[in-house]
Amino acid sequence: MGISTESAQFTAEQAELWATYSETLASLNLHLDRCLKEEVKLKLTDYKILESLVDSSQKLGLGADNPPLDPAVVRMRDLAQITAVSPSRLTYQVNNLCQQGLVRKIPIPNDRRGKGVAITNQGWKVYKKAQPVYLREVHHLALAHFKPETERALYTFCLAVQSRLNAL
Repeated sequence: MGISTESAQFTAEQAELWATYSETLASLNLHLDRCLKEEVKLKLTDYKILESLVDSSQKLGLGADNPPLDPAVVRMRDLAQITAVSPSRLTYQVNNLCQQGLVRKIPIPNDRRGKGVAITNQGWKVYKKAQPVYLREVHHLALAHFKPETERALYTFCLAVQSRLNAL
């Protein structure tokens, strides 16, 4: 997997850019995790799982401001890919969320081993309580001070990296 990079070298500027970028994302995620835990008693990883399930339901038109009566069921393997969480870690996280009553596992028809996950009404309520905390912190620390051209450049950079990752 991957591309041979035996001769790849960072310039001094690239090394500084990558170190700063990586440290910034790690620090921001730690901060978001801390805020969510303090204000809503929810881990950042759990928030991202709930967010993915809410987004899936909204894309299907199943609920926007109110919990959907029949929320979308997302396959565990798809949820792992969407959230960038390893399958084993996702299983652990989903089991914890099930114990808290925030999600439920659902068998996938025609696939004995396949499991799906759907958000519960309680999960939807917790997500709606956590969302303003997440948005407030990301906006204040990362987005509020960007100029539109900087936003576009960062967005373009992220899409290009994702495209190369998806091509692997």
